[in-house]
Amino acid sequence: MTRSSFFWVTATGFAIAFGCATGTPLATDGDRNVDAGEGGGAVSQCTPNGPEICDGVDNDCNGVIDEGFDQDKDTYFQCQRAALLADCNDKDPNVHPSATETCNGIDDNCDGKVDEGFDNDNDGFFQCPHPESDGGTLPKDCDDNDVNTYPGALETCDKKDNDCNGKADDIPAQVTLNDNFQPAADPHWVPLGAANINQTIAGSARLTPNTNGQAGAIWWNTSKENFTFDHFRMDCTIRIVRNPVNQGADGMAFVWVPETNADAGAPGVGLAGGGFGLQGLGGYGVALDSYMNDGTEPTPPFTAVVSGTTGMHLIRNTTPLGATAPLLDGNLHAFSVTLVTSNIALGDGGLQPQSAVTVTIDGTVFINQFVIPGYVPYQGKWGFTAGTGGFSEEHYVTNVSMRFPDGQGCVQ
Repeated sequence: MTRSSFFWVTATGFAIAFGCATGTPLATDGDRNVDAGEGGGAVSQCTPNGPEICDGVDNDCNGVIDEGFDQDKDTYFQCQRAALLADCNDKDPNVHPSATETCNGIDDNCDGKVDEGFDNDNDGFFQCPHPESDGGTLPKDCDDNDVNTYPGALETCDKKDNDCNGKADDIPAQVTLNDNFQPAADPHWVPLGAANINQTIAGSARLTPNTNGQAGAIWWNTSKENFTFDHFRMDCTIRIVRNPVNQGADGMAFVWVPETNADAGAPGVGLAGGGFGLQGLGGYGVALDSYMNDGTEPTPPFTAVVSGTTGMHLIRNTTPLGATAPLLDGNLHAFSVTLVTSNIALGDGGLQPQSAVTVTIDGTVFINQFVIPGYVPYQGKWGFTAGTGGFSEEHYVTNVSMRFPDGQGCVQ
């Protein structure tokens, strides 16, 4: 490098000498920094008061690198700096490349995956709500170790909450649907006493023969579990064939009785005659009574809600007789019984269950929402019973449909 000199003569005659080293690159853009292209090839990487960008360099010459690009102060920046990977969310200090992934719908460790490790059973549902590509959110899996358990799965009878709705085995029970015992009776049906299935008339259960003093029953028996009688609807078709000589007695009933030991089998048969094969078994029934046993009863036929313990009629309502007593004409008639239980508020703020029965025959309501006094829902078996006394008639049932609400579809 050489030094060159020059003189400047002032107005007063003084001469001032200046010198500089030749070959020293000069800045030409006015920023006092020698940038590329400004001679000599020396490159400065900062510009005082210039913009800072995230690139691992002190761009504005303030001695700080990438300031403003670690907003959440987790020491990870919005760009990669040497071996320090970029932060994928600079507004959350818990999200950065060395964070621990948790199940929260967020890519905590910035590896491009969300909630990895939290779908153990690989069913597509995670241990927390999980974002979907379309902007929706998958609900959480309630059992991440069972591939058959996830929100929306098919509920099965396995005492598990398969569909993650908070209820196990909540399957609506349609126990039978228009069951006419054909081509053979379902093995759940158990005939007892004088009853038979398909033997007298194919497609029907006969509860009693045309013989005095008989009682019969058919039960939908369950091997190990009982139904809970708080809500149900039963539909069937019945036929009562009267003795042409003595005009018949006593009647038939749809019944639901308690069973304290589910393994004990069918409940049995109650008293004949006006006991309808129910009395003595407990529980309740809805009877189609075809005989006036005393002067307090209405002219038969009539419907009655009956105590299975005492045989007492809790309510009665005469069915239309017409010219030929339609219910007793030996033809088929539709018979329906519904039980609904609701909670009634008490004065002390408590709740008390209240159960009401509705009875329909051939589409006409004969007992409408009768509240059974003191009724408390219980578990047990259901079926049909009948009885004859000093007079007799045949009682038949077919096309049985029985429905329970959610939670009882697994009682089989």
